[in-house]
Amino acid sequence: MIDTEERTERPGRTIKPLRPEEPEARSRPRRGERQEVGAAWSIFRALLVALLVLLMLNTQATLTTVERRPDGPIRTVLLGLSRGLHNAAVLVGLERPMAWFDYAQADRDRVPTFAGQLEVGAVTPASPPAETPAPIEPSPAAEPSPAAEPTAPAEVPAVATNPTPSAVVATVALVPTAAPTAPPRRVATTAAPLRVYVAGDSFVNSVAEVLAEDTTNGGLLAVLADGQPNSGLSDPSYTNWPTRLRQALANQPPPEAVVFMAGANDGVAIRSANGALEYGTAAWNAEYSRRAGELMDIVGQAGARLYYIGQPIMRESKQNQIANDINVAIVKAAATRPWVTYIDSWALLTDRNGNYSTYLENAQGETVKARADDGIHLTATSTVWVANATYAAIRKEWKLPQ
Repeated sequence: MIDTEERTERPGRTIKPLRPEEPEARSRPRRGERQEVGAAWSIFRALLVALLVLLMLNTQATLTTVERRPDGPIRTVLLGLSRGLHNAAVLVGLERPMAWFDYAQADRDRVPTFAGQLEVGAVTPASPPAETPAPIEPSPAAEPSPAAEPTAPAEVPAVATNPTPSAVVATVALVPTAAPTAPPRRVATTAAPLRVYVAGDSFVNSVAEVLAEDTTNGGLLAVLADGQPNSGLSDPSYTNWPTRLRQALANQPPPEAVVFMAGANDGVAIRSANGALEYGTAAWNAEYSRRAGELMDIVGQAGARLYYIGQPIMRESKQNQIANDINVAIVKAAATRPWVTYIDSWALLTDRNGNYSTYLENAQGETVKARADDGIHLTATSTVWVANATYAAIRKEWKLPQ
């Protein structure tokens, strides 16, 4: 028998007592598991970024929703946040895609489009008509323009009673004192509707759509649309409107009424026989008025009636001044041409103080969005207002039913 004590005390050897067994250490996550958690977090962050981008692209809808909430502390907080987001989106231009989408989403499949060949080139000087075209119907000298008739078309918001000094384009009477006697006008029927050619820039396609709707005119208008984006009178390289207008009026049977609206792209230098005319000069104003008058004479020589829609008030001060100058030039040209009716969209789309506002009141006193987020284009609602004002002028002159 071996002595334990003796063995323990033997030099060079030590027997350590056994330690109690420790509980098994907590297993660490495997490397693959860490990667799975990291991937999930990356996906979550990507979703958050995507949602934030979508929110920034459509901040106007969020702002509109918050503005419709009842008053209270929650609305105040949400309104501050949504306005901040919207201002940030406007600052970097993130609101523009949704603004253009809102404007372009109208269905225009039911409106025929003018298929004339697009010609470009320099604008030729206007030649006076061989004889003064007679207006379709004479009007007494004291009678206001149809665009200013007391009975406003449906869905028209309240207009300014005291316009700002820059808004010198208030509706004016355009009929001269000595208007020639007009020949008898035919009666438009659903079997033989009035032939209307609607032309201009990107504003007019939606106006043409409203005019073409049966609910608006009872099928008494046969509308032909010809909207050319980016076009105007300053730069004919996009569309030579005198040439294109002659083409449209040469159709058989020809249009009996022409609706024209352009100018949002026209605040640029005009090339003329006298050289480049810079915007903001008296020479530019005179040349623009001459070009507007040229279009009016082309319509008058064809024996048609022209309904020239002026530019609406704009949000940005520079664009607003351009619109105002263009309207002044149009009114000046129309004042001596009795076959032209000026449709005052400026006064139609201002608030009660005569200022620009994205939201306006409709005929029922409801606040509705009247301008696109770019501060230039119209919404579907305000397009109806402008089209209804145009139809009111056409209806009055052609004795169409309400």
